[in-house]
Amino acid sequence: MKKLALLLGIVFCSNLFAAAAADDVQAARPTPHPIIWNMGALNEEALIGLDVPLIQRKNHLAAPLYVMKDVSALRIMEIRPPLLLEALTYLNSSGFRLLNLTDLDLSQNRNLSSPLLERILREISHLAPNLVTLKIQCCGFEDEQAKIISQTMPKLTTLDIGWNRLEPVAAESISQMRQLITLNIQSNYLGANGAEFISKMGNLRTLYIRENDIRDRGASYISQMPHLTTLDIHENDIGYVGVKRIAKMTWLKTLDVGGYNEIYDRGDGHALLIQSLPNTAITF
Repeated sequence: MKKLALLLGIVFCSNLFAAAAADDVQAARPTPHPIIWNMGALNEEALIGLDVPLIQRKNHLAAPLYVMKDVSALRIMEIRPPLLLEALTYLNSSGFRLLNLTDLDLSQNRNLSSPLLERILREISHLAPNLVTLKIQCCGFEDEQAKIISQTMPKLTTLDIGWNRLEPVAAESISQMRQLITLNIQSNYLGANGAEFISKMGNLRTLYIRENDIRDRGASYISQMPHLTTLDIHENDIGYVGVKRIAKMTWLKTLDVGGYNEIYDRGDGHALLIQSLPNTAITF
């Protein structure tokens, strides 16, 4: 069987639940509109509806959970609110093991308390023991949630935790995940102190740290990461001093240094980067 990279979005729409009364649920099989699938190789015939996973919650009915006939082919999955924990618990209690699942997107699951997040990640670790990529953007996470992620997901090699509320303490926790190769931590509140923690992650090859107000001092720390090949420091208020540090990263293949970085200080920041990094694809 061909290995497919499939994107299965399990979308639970709250307005759908409110409109569906229990009296309306008869023997007829619900239509699979809560499912979003994008890859051309995946069609409705590749999916089956399960009879059991109708999760009753007062007068509301959760949309039925659909999974692929051949669960082992599932490689990439998205789960959206509000029934995230219920969905994962159901899969685990039903004996499912997504052994080929490597990529999971839990973004936009807001208001996850620390105890709830820990329960969810432990469910995920059991359900998908070979998970290596976790995307968890726009969840309103703060330092405590970052600590939980670092303690419960030791096999991750790619973590996308952008657009949250992470401060330097969170960066210290994330920096303990020394196995990470790719980190997207953009649009947080790391500052130069957070950048210092991130700079200690010796296995990182790709770092997106834009919009974190790291400034010149933070850029100096990041410039000491000799294994990076892709770096995005867009919108960090980096001046000429920081640019001089970044210009020494001759090993970079891709660099985004544009937007709210004062690279034109003294009139030669732009030219310095072009001259110093002739083999780097630079975006200003």
